[in-house]
Amino acid sequence: MFDSQKIVRLLKSARKIPAEQEAKRQRAWQQFATYLLSGVADQSKTYQYAQRLFMWLCYEDTSNPLSQEVGSLFIFLREHTESVHLLYHYGFWEGMAYQRRTNRLALFVPAQHEKWMTAHIAPCSAIVGKADDGEEEVTIYYEGNLHGYAGVVTYADRAKKAADRLLADYPTSAFAAVPRSALLQVGWFGKTGVTLLDDEHAKGALASWLEVQVIDPQELRFSSQ
Repeated sequence: MFDSQKIVRLLKSARKIPAEQEAKRQRAWQQFATYLLSGVADQSKTYQYAQRLFMWLCYEDTSNPLSQEVGSLFIFLREHTESVHLLYHYGFWEGMAYQRRTNRLALFVPAQHEKWMTAHIAPCSAIVGKADDGEEEVTIYYEGNLHGYAGVVTYADRAKKAADRLLADYPTSAFAAVPRSALLQVGWFGKTGVTLLDDEHAKGALASWLEVQVIDPQELRFSSQ
């Protein structure tokens, strides 16, 4: 019989152990993880426990043994709900968990002589994607602020707009799946704004894409900062 009170006891026990006691802390998380997954596997209130585990993993720190289970739980939840509202939320949470694991999303510009992208994406747009190693195709979201959204002033603002859509798997026409070879990575997008690669070629490519000679440091920060 799956004991939900035992879950709470194990979780509280794991949370009380300070980070300095790493080995003991990891054992406690592993004990919690093993028991909770056994409940999911036994189909005991599967959906509810899977949902709670998924949300906990998305918002807790990612040093516990279950951090890599987010993707499989996301697939399970997506397949077992008919609520469009929940689907959007699950997509957003999974995206946020991805960003926390990697701590950032990649920023791209079109590779040189890439005609399709320059024909379909407005110059100066922020282009955001997940920089997974070994992927031949990348799903990108982009934002050029052609509609003049309030508060979208800098390159970092545009990147945030595109990143929010990517993380929420939001339906939009401003996305595409393109070959990795069609993209040149120029930096990273994170909570504090944009960090450029320490690469003069990448910096020059971004400046050219932004139609400037020298990139203004303010463009790499949110206008609200």
